[in-house]
Amino acid sequence: MSNPIEIIFHKIDTALQGLIMPFPEDFHFERLISYSQFQQQLVTIMANFDQTVLYGDSFIKSYSFLEANYRNNNAIGFDGCYFELTGTPDSDWWFVTEKLYQTVKDKAITNTISSVLRQEIDPSDWNYKKSLADCLLRNYDHFIPIDLKELNPCQLANIIENIILHVWQTKNEFEKLFSK
Repeated sequence: MSNPIEIIFHKIDTALQGLIMPFPEDFHFERLISYSQFQQQLVTIMANFDQTVLYGDSFIKSYSFLEANYRNNNAIGFDGCYFELTGTPDSDWWFVTEKLYQTVKDKAITNTISSVLRQEIDPSDWNYKKSLADCLLRNYDHFIPIDLKELNPCQLANIIENIILHVWQTKNEFEKLFSK
């Protein structure tokens, strides 16, 4: 595994191993009536990915997370998610709950990948970033957006973290699609 991109991908995959969990089938939900019940369910879902929500002011963490990240149909943020969970028929309720779970999961994945990239790539090492861009263009060109393929590695060095994230995500989606 001498390819530096493969090494980074391996480190990302290793960091995500315990993090990527399907929606828990045994997770039992009661029909939500109050904000406090909603907040308790949210903390339970978020605790699957971030144990720190169980400490400190978990409501503020949960509220802030949803305000910044929850987008579904026309619902935005904490109030939008709560409304979708309490103001829709039961069939939609499970969809919204899964969307909430997926939102928490996606954010945890993005944070984990960003952390690995920050550890692996020195922002001041332009030559290393240029060599990573060159490696991506040579070995993963089919996962790179067309407009970036036309650029040379020097032009990609400053956005290398975003390109690696994009290539990793696209590669994983491609592998999932063809593994079924």
